[in-house]
Amino acid sequence: MKKILIVLFGVLVFQGYVFADSWEERAERKAPWSVEFPDDPACWNADVGWDTEYPWIVGIGKHFLFEDFVDCYRFCAKNNTCYRAGWAEDDIASAPCSSLSAKPLRERLNLGYGMALGNHEISKSVCK
Repeated sequence: MKKILIVLFGVLVFQGYVFADSWEERAERKAPWSVEFPDDPACWNADVGWDTEYPWIVGIGKHFLFEDFVDCYRFCAKNNTCYRAGWAEDDIASAPCSSLSAKPLRERLNLGYGMALGNHEISKSVCK
């Protein structure tokens, strides 16, 4: 009986490791975006101000065009950029958001789309 309980406990521990939390669970607890989960969406933590600290957490932005720019926000989070003054002049801003985009990041996140990352509420794509 003791051996069965040990095996059962081992199986439960293994399942807990294999079935890690979902991006929704990480978003609910406002986890910082991480390269460990590169497919997680990234949005701006509303508690973090512009040009201060890393603002990217797991979640969906409340801007109505968020889904169109999800790759760009994920790119910003992955490359630790898009939240400091002058970020658009950095070399990384000349890279495209994804392999599907021909335009560089600085052009995708511009005022023409109402998505420029800067000191504006809608531009940061604050999390829902």
